Amino acid sequence: MAEVSRTAPRLSWLLLAGGGLLALAMGTLVCWWTWRPAALGVDDPRITFDTPYMNVRPGVAYVGDEACANCHAAIAEVYSKHSMGRSMEKILATDFGERYTPDASNPFTIGPLRYLVEKNSSRVLHVETVAAGSQPRPRAVEEMHFAVGSGGRARSYLFLREGGYVFQSPITWYPQLKRWDLSPGYEDNNAHFDRPVVAECLFCHANQVVPVAGVLNRYEMPLFRGESIGCERCHGPGGLHVERQIKQDGIDVTIVNPKHLSPVLRDAVCEQCHLEGERRVLRRNRQQFDFRPGLPLHAFMSVFVKTKDQPADMRFVGHVEQLHSSKCFQASAGRMSCTTCHDPHRLAPAAERARAYRQKCLECHASKPCSVPLEQRQAQSAEDSCVQCHMPEGKSEVQHAAVTDHRLLRKPDLVQLARPPAQVRGKVKPLEHYHQEHLDARDPGIGRDYAIALSESIEFEGILALQPADPARREIGQVLLQLVGPAVKRDPEDLELRDAQAIALWAADRLPEAASVYQEILQKAPNRELTLMRAARLAYTRGQLAEAIQLWQQAIKVNPHRWGLHLSLATARGDLDDYHGAMEAAEAALRLHPLSTAARKIMVTNALKTGDVGRAQREFDLLMALDPPDKPTLQSWFQRCLDALRR
Repeated sequence: MAEVSRTAPRLSWLLLAGGGLLALAMGTLVCWWTWRPAALGVDDPRITFDTPYMNVRPGVAYVGDEACANCHAAIAEVYSKHSMGRSMEKILATDFGERYTPDASNPFTIGPLRYLVEKNSSRVLHVETVAAGSQPRPRAVEEMHFAVGSGGRARSYLFLREGGYVFQSPITWYPQLKRWDLSPGYEDNNAHFDRPVVAECLFCHANQVVPVAGVLNRYEMPLFRGESIGCERCHGPGGLHVERQIKQDGIDVTIVNPKHLSPVLRDAVCEQCHLEGERRVLRRNRQQFDFRPGLPLHAFMSVFVKTKDQPADMRFVGHVEQLHSSKCFQASAGRMSCTTCHDPHRLAPAAERARAYRQKCLECHASKPCSVPLEQRQAQSAEDSCVQCHMPEGKSEVQHAAVTDHRLLRKPDLVQLARPPAQVRGKVKPLEHYHQEHLDARDPGIGRDYAIALSESIEFEGILALQPADPARREIGQVLLQLVGPAVKRDPEDLELRDAQAIALWAADRLPEAASVYQEILQKAPNRELTLMRAARLAYTRGQLAEAIQLWQQAIKVNPHRWGLHLSLATARGDLDDYHGAMEAAEAALRLHPLSTAARKIMVTNALKTGDVGRAQREFDLLMALDPPDKPTLQSWFQRCLDALRR
């Protein structure tokens, strides 16, 4: 099998922002695919890639773990206890040590909110309510259906809503502390029961799902084609292999065995989940689950990471980046991989790990052992653990969890592995393609992917929320337009790219043009949820209330379970003096999120505007039961409104 050249020139994009000025430095795209001269932005690599492995082709069927276990029972049994083999399961399938008593922080309180987990023999309920107050309080209650995670660092929970929509609970079990707390990320942005579980998340936490096109978190039922990560995610579809085996040069080519792959293709098997980067962008015409082991990951998705000139931040999801930056990996000339130390089938018991990892280290370092005296080493680690010293644990971006530093430093700096600091206003992170040395310089699709990644960063970092006159916002928009423009000319039917174009126009304060692009996208894909949401927000920003209302109504038809969509619709209807319509939309929002003070305020305001004092008083009492932070101000405002109505 052809090997990948590691001597190709580097591809680098740097987006630099500082002092209110934004400069774009475009590196020359001078890279090469040694195995395939044709640009992969057009062809399906499952068909065109030059490989002896027959099961990479798209027509080969998946058969499921049971078919694999018929011949590989011993491996299947061991793997079922591996963290990957326990990545997703039905909520009541097994016990991971969750406790439901007060000593396990059940319930627990975060600010004004109280969280509780209730379990009986048939179901598990997650409850969110207000912590303070003596009067009856609204409660949000959802029945959980699936548990995510092997239970090592965190175990989170998913629930289904009618129609195949998947959401995450705000409540997570942290086994290291044996307590309940907010789910990762909720401490900074509490989505309550409204965090949609997108296909990119399930790609790494579940074996396989079939997303409904255009909808963020809707899937064909039954939801999972195998719940936990299965055999075929690392070996490829097994349809041919279970029928017959065909050997070439002593290797069975009906099924991929990663140990026979070239380093880049071998690493891609792990990287499909463990290389997250800053942004992952699906290549043109690729779907989330198109990747097959034995093929290059970068033919299916572009993974963008921080540029090498930025200070390293050891993120929880950065193990691949850390390992590849280590001297051990770089000196191995491709021999070292994740599976050098980690058995992909068997998870070593905790009592064995220090010895096992030490033995792995000594396979290379026996002739030049550790320079620290044994007595000193054992004073730090009774097991004389190499990992404890050279791969120290620190804080991760997952609360209550520690992460191991995979840089394999000779002299560890004991850096705190914290989440990156908040971005400076008006700045965007520089990004570069992780697989840049393996790309085809003639492939225009890479520039397309970078433009999409940059547009996502602009939206995520809140650039669109800056004032239109902000020079940083306009300059960022102009830079993105320089990237998007040529790509759109090449392929005006690329809807992901057109979305990026609209964001660029928006950031550049060319709002009518951005709205026109959204209209063109929706003419071709009227149920594209993310575009509908963006277009509605833009229309509202421009004061086009009737248009915003129409777009939010369409978005609600596509995904009726997002309370924020109903809230936005209620706000726009109220602004248009449709008071009854505003209350109707706010009621829909409250059915999904009973603790929403914003929706309850809309109910109070519009009831007052219709002169329905009794309804306004009832809604205001419910609002006060939510213990809003501006309670005294609201009480004073409501009393003034009542006095005005009674005069």
